[in-house]
Amino acid sequence: MSRPSLKNVIVYKAQLPSAEAMSDHLSKIPFTEVLESHFCSYGYIPNPVTNELVTPITDGYLLTFRFDQKILPNAVIKKEVNERISKLKEDGIEFIEPDIKNTVTAEFLRKAFVKTITTLVLYHPSKEYLLVASSNKNIANSAISTLIKACGSVKTETIHIDDVSQGLTTRLLNTLNNKEETDCFGKNFYLGQFYLLERKIDNKKEIVKYDADFNSIRDVLFDSLNNQFKINLIQLYTDDIQFKLTSDFHFKGIKPVNKIEFDDKDRVYRYRHECSLIMFYMTITIDF
Repeated sequence: MSRPSLKNVIVYKAQLPSAEAMSDHLSKIPFTEVLESHFCSYGYIPNPVTNELVTPITDGYLLTFRFDQKILPNAVIKKEVNERISKLKEDGIEFIEPDIKNTVTAEFLRKAFVKTITTLVLYHPSKEYLLVASSNKNIANSAISTLIKACGSVKTETIHIDDVSQGLTTRLLNTLNNKEETDCFGKNFYLGQFYLLERKIDNKKEIVKYDADFNSIRDVLFDSLNNQFKINLIQLYTDDIQFKLTSDFHFKGIKPVNKIEFDDKDRVYRYRHECSLIMFYMTITIDF
């Protein structure tokens, strides 16, 4: 079975329409292949597993975003531009360098290979959480701008968690101080073996990384957090998945702890179920 590509996730707060309305909006601006003279093209497409433009899942829906981009190595373009400029100089022909570069780029665009990236986008309507399964901010921004174009207007904001009273740093300190479960990481999460901390003193950034069992480094973590270090990245587990969470709410390295069990062998059902499961854990992570 084709598994959902959900290894990294950027989280936004967004107000989107219902699944039915969203399907109607997106159907009016279908994805088109990148034109010969263009560098890229992007839009939403039917999911390759469910064959739906908008796929309902438990507590929300998922979309599939496609981003096509032509591969134009800067070194190749620069080499061609320099060769043409050298030839023009030898022939005593006047030229404008930006025009040469534009001409070369246009020629290369017509014959360049196209790289296709598909990205899952999950939405939880009641929580208004929009999960873009990518670590690439350019792709995430393109996915959101397409939703804005389709819907006319979409209010979005990026979620940050470490500047608030219950951020990652605060919760880890609470854990080290044996505070109540609700003030730590909740009952659904367990601390992993990776911790990336940083602090800034006199405009100089210091970074400390720990890759070890939590109980074996409790004391050094406690000392670091009490010396102005803050959590930048932390690994967390649930009974089903593991991931690393950054202070600006990017999920990285998402993967099942064990093989996820299903009650049904239907391919589409299994795919939806796994997407639902991951969205469930992402959502309660945001809310913890």
